[in-house]
Amino acid sequence: GWVAAADWGAAMSSDLAAWNEALCAAAALPRVSLRLQATPFPLNIGQSYRRLFRTKMCEARGLGPERINIYDNQSAAQLDGSDPRHLVATLYSPNSDLLYEIAYTACLALVGELLDTQGLHRIHALGISAHGRNALCVLGERGGKSTLAMALRLTSPEQVRFFSDETPLLSRGKMHPYPNRLALLPEAIELLGLKSAPAGRPFRRRQFPLKYLYSWHPHEVAAAGPIDAILVDGGRNAAHPEISKCNPARGLAALTHSMVVGQGVAQMTEYLLRFNPAQLLRLGNIGASRAQVALAVLRTSPVFLFRRSDDPLANARALLNFLRTGL
Repeated sequence: GWVAAADWGAAMSSDLAAWNEALCAAAALPRVSLRLQATPFPLNIGQSYRRLFRTKMCEARGLGPERINIYDNQSAAQLDGSDPRHLVATLYSPNSDLLYEIAYTACLALVGELLDTQGLHRIHALGISAHGRNALCVLGERGGKSTLAMALRLTSPEQVRFFSDETPLLSRGKMHPYPNRLALLPEAIELLGLKSAPAGRPFRRRQFPLKYLYSWHPHEVAAAGPIDAILVDGGRNAAHPEISKCNPARGLAALTHSMVVGQGVAQMTEYLLRFNPAQLLRLGNIGASRAQVALAVLRTSPVFLFRRSDDPLANARALLNFLRTGL
């Protein structure tokens, strides 16, 4: 449910435009409802909840299924997790940029939690499909995943389809699309020569650099399928990009870091860590399911080391050539 100015609704709709509409509308699935209030949060409500911990973004309060995340003296998120199949968050801020930021991150965190309970786990990686093969590129934080995605989009727009530039979904033996908007730093836009292209939508964040957002077109989204190759990070200091077979242990380390632990995934500790017994059991089941999916993927998918150059277009061409001829 939206209680917000039309521009916020339009921004969120653009962010999630490529999500599968039929899946999002299925009444039997768990649901997340966000209510946006462009008004100050009544802080006296937050003071009645026990203070738990602080993150770099906010202070988390509340021991049970209800949680208050206080961002500043006027902005907060109030989560009602009493129904584990319908998570409801009411978000307050008179600052439109902050309200949009906490709404978007809350959406990713809460939807991600419900996907976890369905056996669909986000991994911090780039997922693509080209030449009839699917590749999962686990390149680490600040590894250039979104820049590589845009380079692929520019290099071969008719051949490449995308699961996500940031968090594709994995289940046992399959990769599934989760196409949130693509986000680029200004230096990536300059590196790719996009300054003369249509500008992305600016995304201003409190504690992170400015990014520009680009929506996916529905025809760019890949269909769910098996993972034909896992590419792990070999760094970005090669004179020429190179992809070579490597020890599966490196794949296990990458999947453990980027999916089982979820480093880099928007899972928002202040929402996920609710300390009622039912939620703690749920978290244990999620962790076990993530580990089982990681092992299942590694049993069927070969692992390769992806050494990249400082030219994202050359990296994109090397990846496409590998998918065409190298497997």
